Amino acid sequence: MKKFWLNLLRLFVTAAALACLLWQVDLRATLAALRRAELLYLGAALVLYTLGLVIRAHRWNILVRVLGVRVPFVRLLRLYVVGQFFNAILPSAFGGDVVRALELTRDADSSAAVGTVLLDRMIGLLVLFAASLLALPFYAAQVGTWLTVLLFVVMAGGLAVGGLILEGRLLRRLTQSLPGVFSLAGQGRVARVYTAVTSCGWGAVGRAAGVS
Repeated sequence: MKKFWLNLLRLFVTAAALACLLWQVDLRATLAALRRAELLYLGAALVLYTLGLVIRAHRWNILVRVLGVRVPFVRLLRLYVVGQFFNAILPSAFGGDVVRALELTRDADSSAAVGTVLLDRMIGLLVLFAASLLALPFYAAQVGTWLTVLLFVVMAGGLAVGGLILEGRLLRRLTQSLPGVFSLAGQGRVARVYTAVTSCGWGAVGRAAGVS
């Protein structure tokens, strides 16, 4: 009975999300744009977008498996597609991540589910920062000196913070005296999620970043 009501809730949420999406979209303008579009380019874009989803699902799969969670890749890919759908229609760009984490708790511990989703998102950002740093020298003349310096500081700082989070020991020492709910040490809920993040290890993080 519980499963029936849960499936009914999922159906209601999906229907509400589709209704919200249709409400926001001008169908006439969308159909007109599709009629004007080059089918070859549209098909190529669809293939590339799908390939991107497969790659990101594989990245997530690397993190999930290193924690000992065995979930079929097809299920992770489906959850990623569902997550992208909710990212597109919800005001926050992280709504899909919440959906992914909630769905994965059916197959894994909640700390592992939340931790791998957060780490997957963070790796995506770190790869973006790294790629931007590599490309920045080629666009410095167009961007301007001060903006180039600012972008360099922000992106390098982002990489440094990411490394600090993944290293784990320093942040645990700094937060061990905080109340349990805020501490990254101990057995609190936040600490367990952080343990899942750091337990993935640098090897898995490197492989996940490599496929990005």
